[in-house]
Amino acid sequence: MKSKQWSLLFLVLTVATLGLLAGLTAVIDPFFHYHAPLKALSYPLDWDSQRYLNDGVIRNFDYDAMITGTSMTEYFKSSECDTLFGVNSIKVPFSGASFTELNNNIRQAIKHNPHLKFVFCSIDDGRLYQEPGYMRYDCPDYLYDDSLLNDVQYLLNKEVLCSSTILVLRYTRSGAEPGTFDDYHSDWGDVSGAPGYSKADILSRYSRVPIADTPQILTEQLRQRVTDNLTDNTVALARENPDIQFYYFYPPYSLLYWDQLDRSGTLERELETFRLTSQILTGIENIHLFSFYTDFETITDFSNYHDPLHFSTDINTLILSRMARGEYELTPENYEAHWQAVADFYRSYGYDEIYKEEA
Repeated sequence: MKSKQWSLLFLVLTVATLGLLAGLTAVIDPFFHYHAPLKALSYPLDWDSQRYLNDGVIRNFDYDAMITGTSMTEYFKSSECDTLFGVNSIKVPFSGASFTELNNNIRQAIKHNPHLKFVFCSIDDGRLYQEPGYMRYDCPDYLYDDSLLNDVQYLLNKEVLCSSTILVLRYTRSGAEPGTFDDYHSDWGDVSGAPGYSKADILSRYSRVPIADTPQILTEQLRQRVTDNLTDNTVALARENPDIQFYYFYPPYSLLYWDQLDRSGTLERELETFRLTSQILTGIENIHLFSFYTDFETITDFSNYHDPLHFSTDINTLILSRMARGEYELTPENYEAHWQAVADFYRSYGYDEIYKEEA
């Protein structure tokens, strides 16, 4: 066979092989970029791939409620949400997400799902101070946009093929059940009082900062940034979508979080930011804002925490049940009293006693 014929045959075989591999990924679609899970296959939900999986879930799954937010939402059980609120929910956490990233993905859900009725989302410490448009992590844009031209990065991606497409086939062949949103990003061994959840554990993961000489305040620049972030995103979303109920909550960080605020001189700034956020959000009819910072019993119990910020799945269960009952909800009438009670408790708490008890 002549060299030109060999070259042509090689080219044809190469194109055919690439087409076969691309087709395999497109049909199985491990990141749900084109369609929901195929009933004949068993798909694992791998938390390490959350920014690859979440957009596909948002676009192509059947749901009327979404749980989203930072790592503070990873231990929610969508089945509990479904029972408490009478919904069919997805869970799409974005660990370490910026304020912009979360709002972009909520907008994506609204765009692709006209049946969306409930959104549950965390409002985390410091996120509102970020510059508008700030993204902490790079996302795989070829999965998030609507262009087919750059899908080659998905369809002919060796890592996707070997680590995800083939994994679905192996998972199915093993007889494993499909992954669920209860298990997605979750370890149900992480319950209050479990190994890793104790005073000694949480203190070992906390570095106490020196006492600041000068307290920080909520400057006019920061106040404006917080206001702009909320009005341009959260408030705008709610007003544009009056049929959707938005449930936002401040994650109940541990007592050591408040110790850090107290020692770093940022306590008063944070309290003022909480008040400002509450003032803006409680004035919107379809926004429900919750703060559990007056649940002092939970927050001062170190067996509920893995580190100064992250709490056990028991606390996620408690948050959902309380939101369903309307407990700890802030309103225009009560938010000032709530934050005053928070300020009174955490300003005067004897944080040094935490360490004295260890002696």
